Amino acid sequence: MRLIRELRQLGVGIVVDRSVAVANAKNLDAVLVLRANGVDGRFATECRDRTPYPNELKQLDTRREILSKYGEPLLIVPFVSKSLGERLRTAGWSWADSEGNLDLRSPGLVLRQRLSATRTKLKKA
Repeated sequence: MRLIRELRQLGVGIVVDRSVAVANAKNLDAVLVLRANGVDGRFATECRDRTPYPNELKQLDTRREILSKYGEPLLIVPFVSKSLGERLRTAGWSWADSEGNLDLRSPGLVLRQRLSATRTKLKKA
């Protein structure tokens, strides 16, 4: 998972807790416990193959509420534009994408990184 690699490069300690995910297989993918500057943050992850459109964010409210029982809701998707990232944050999500961009927030902890403003295009063979 690129997110774990990116966070480790930033000096963030990471523990992946899959026991909660296994016990609640339909509810979340994993719980990440992050430690940065002596502060711990617990994130309940939802990995999706497709980035939601802005008009679909309201539909994710129930999903966010379920995840929040296990940690801060964290959406992991292929790419998050700057404007979508702001809308996700306003809707109560932390997020990360496959391009290395992220915005993770929990009480006392904020981790933000923008590496790519546009999604990487696949080269034609």
